[in-house]
Amino acid sequence: MCFLVSPTLVKKHSEYARCLLSYSVSRGRELYGNEFIVYNVHSMLHIADDAVHFNGLDNCSAFKFETYLHSVKKMVRSGTHPLTQIANRIEERRASTLENKDRQTKKSKDRAFILDSDNGCEITNDEEKDGHILCRIYRNPALLFMEPCHLFLLGVYSYVRKQTTMRWIPKKRIEKRAIKIENEETVTFMAILHQQ
Repeated sequence: MCFLVSPTLVKKHSEYARCLLSYSVSRGRELYGNEFIVYNVHSMLHIADDAVHFNGLDNCSAFKFETYLHSVKKMVRSGTHPLTQIANRIEERRASTLENKDRQTKKSKDRAFILDSDNGCEITNDEEKDGHILCRIYRNPALLFMEPCHLFLLGVYSYVRKQTTMRWIPKKRIEKRAIKIENEETVTFMAILHQQ
């Protein structure tokens, strides 16, 4: 399913995702019997088509609307005049809107990126010099596993902790956010697929 979330991965790997989904449906029948094949499972065979049509499953998901509905419901403080309350809360938000700046953070979990060369990148210093940022670069990614698919396709890279260098990287190259998971000897970077 991860292949079908990101528009970039949909363009590259929709056929592969379709094959994996077909395989899992057919194996599901073998493993769990005919009762496994219900309408919801059968619809998995067509998800890849929807992802291609909408340029990623996030573009046809109701999740954004459900999240917004939740925030609207939280604006209502009592049962009387809910629309007035919502309008007042929205107006309060507009009046107090601060300038939207890039969020700077000191937390290491928010400082992980994957460069276009498949190297892991951790921002170590907030100072910027001539449009460059000081980063710890992790090189030579290793495979965690190859079955059922090659993890590099999903943007998952594992590096030996000792094989790093410090470099000044152009800020414009630091785009693809990642989640950094540390082990004793390795560091794993997982690309965040839900990026705008």
